[in-house]
Amino acid sequence: MHQLDILDYRLHDPPSFRWFTGATTNLGANAVDISAQKYPGHCAVVAITESGEVRSFTYAQVSWEVKKLAASFRAVGIKSGDQVALYMPTGPEAIFSMLALSRIGAIHLVVFAGFGAAALSQRIRLAGAEVLIASDITFRKGKVIPLDSIVAEALADPQSPLKTVIWHKRSPRPVAPFAGRTILWPELPDLAQGHSADPVWLESNTPAFILATSGTTASPKLVVHTHGPY
Repeated sequence: MHQLDILDYRLHDPPSFRWFTGATTNLGANAVDISAQKYPGHCAVVAITESGEVRSFTYAQVSWEVKKLAASFRAVGIKSGDQVALYMPTGPEAIFSMLALSRIGAIHLVVFAGFGAAALSQRIRLAGAEVLIASDITFRKGKVIPLDSIVAEALADPQSPLKTVIWHKRSPRPVAPFAGRTILWPELPDLAQGHSADPVWLESNTPAFILATSGTTASPKLVVHTHGPY
């Protein structure tokens, strides 16, 4: 039987920790599949907008949405180890995207939808993200806040590594032009046809997502969280 190391604390390489070394897991799959099997009809997500719109999803529905996105992202060309930035307000689409990216082994970086173009482009560069998933608007204190113009300014960065932008449109406004590949959210289900939604089982300490520090006093630091420890 393989001896599993629960915690590997590297005294000579602080603050590096490794948990469950040699084990395999997947954060996105574990967060969804077990509950979808045990409690498929139970409510998992309730989303309420400032306008009063309410959407709810059971665990089974969350599983369906996540798997559909996982297959779609594979069709777009996102693979295990790729970095993907998200610039979206808090909502079901953002949640499902993060879970789906983890499911296929991609590493996601969430950029707060209140940040401006400079902060967005800087974090994209630091992470080396080649794909951006963005919403065109958000709502704040009863007002519609355009995000597409901020994204357009970030896309103009000549050092940007972005090759693909996936637009989650919430308004009829046209999206910002982009020299690379542009995909609209409604196109994703058709792209998913024929592509697997199976999870990628990864060594426990494989990176799952990145959180950037605020950058208030210096350049943002990228904090990497891994599948098993998280």
